[in-house]
Amino acid sequence: MSSSNLRVGVDVTTLWASPDVPRDVDSAAVADQPDVHTWLKTMTVEDRLGLHDRTVSQALEGEPVTVVEDAGDWVRVAATWQPALDSDIGYLGWVRRAHLREPLPGDLDVPQSSKRADRVGIAASGRQHL
Repeated sequence: MSSSNLRVGVDVTTLWASPDVPRDVDSAAVADQPDVHTWLKTMTVEDRLGLHDRTVSQALEGEPVTVVEDAGDWVRVAATWQPALDSDIGYLGWVRRAHLREPLPGDLDVPQSSKRADRVGIAASGRQHL
C-alpha cells in the first residue's frame, strides 16, 4: 500500500488510541479479518468499560482515511469523514494495516472542505450496509 489516501477494506475497523492498547480480549477486533460480533459477545461489562481511552472511533468499509504515520502492521490515520474538534482532517487513530485497501474506481469521494458534504458521504456509505 503506497498511497497515503486509503479506504477501510473490512466491514468495520476500530481506531485505537495507540497500537499497544488492545488487550487479549480485543484480539477478534484487531485480527487481519476482524470479527466484531465475536469481539462484542466475549466482552464483559468491565471489558467494555475498559475501552474508554483505548478506542477513538470506528470506520466502515469504503470509508476514506488518510495515513499520517506508518508503524509497520499499524498505521495512524485520519478518518476524514468524521469531523473532530481537535483535528482539521478528522478523527485520528491507529488501525491495523490489514484493515485498509487502495481506493477502487467508483469509490465515493467527498470533499473534506464541506461539513454538509461529509454528512452526505457518510449517509451514502451507510446506505450500502442496509
